[in-house]
Amino acid sequence: MMKRVRGKISLEEWKKGWRFLPIFCIVLPIVFWGISGLLGKWGLAVPYGIINLLYYLIALIVICVIFRSFLEGSLRWTFQHPRAILRGLVWGVCVVLVLQVLLRPLRHVAGNLNTGQFALQMESMPLITLATTVILAPVVEESLFRGLVFGSFRKHRLLAYSITTILFCLLHVWLSVLQTGNIHYFVLALEYLAPSVAFCVCYEKSGTIWAPVLLHAGINVSALLSVYW
Repeated sequence: MMKRVRGKISLEEWKKGWRFLPIFCIVLPIVFWGISGLLGKWGLAVPYGIINLLYYLIALIVICVIFRSFLEGSLRWTFQHPRAILRGLVWGVCVVLVLQVLLRPLRHVAGNLNTGQFALQMESMPLITLATTVILAPVVEESLFRGLVFGSFRKHRLLAYSITTILFCLLHVWLSVLQTGNIHYFVLALEYLAPSVAFCVCYEKSGTIWAPVLLHAGINVSALLSVYW
C-alpha cells in the first residue's frame, strides 16, 4: 500500500489543477511557440531562455494560486519532520542512479534533447537559466505531475507511476516532434524515464512534495554543470 502523503490536495485544488494541466502541457507551449515565430518574422527574435522563463513564471504564478493550501501544508509538515525529506531524497537518488545504469544501453538512441539548448542558455544568460531550471521548473512540474497526477492515482500504485511517468516524459519532447515533424523525437522521452520514476519514489517515501522538488532541482543543476563544464 502506498505511503500516505501529507498536505493532500483538496477537491477544489484537484479540479482546478486538472483544468490547468493541459493548458500547461499543450496550450502554453503552442502559444509561446506561435508568438516566438511571429516575432521572428518581424525581426524581433526572442531568446529561447526568455521564452522558457516566461513560460515557467506564468505557470508558477498559477500553481501558487491553485495549490496554495497544498504547498503550504506540505511545507509546514516538512519543517516539522526533516528526516522525512531526507529519507525521500536518499531513496530518490538511489533510484535514479540505479535506473540510469540499467538504461545506459539506450543512451545511444535517446540522447538528451535539451543539451544543446542548455549550453546556449548558460553561455548567454546563466542567471535566467539557473532560475528557470533550478527554481521555477521543479516547483511547477512536481506540483502538477507528482502532486496532482501521481496523487490522483495513488490508490493504484502501478497506475500512478505509469501515468505520471508517461506524461512527464512526453512533456519534454512532444513539442519538438510537432516543430520538426520527426516522430523519432519521441524516443528521446526515454531520457526522462529514470528521473521521473525517482521523483515519484521520492514523493512517496518522504510524504511531502518538497522532497521531489529539491531532488528535481539537484538533478537539473547536475545536468547544467555537465553541459557547462
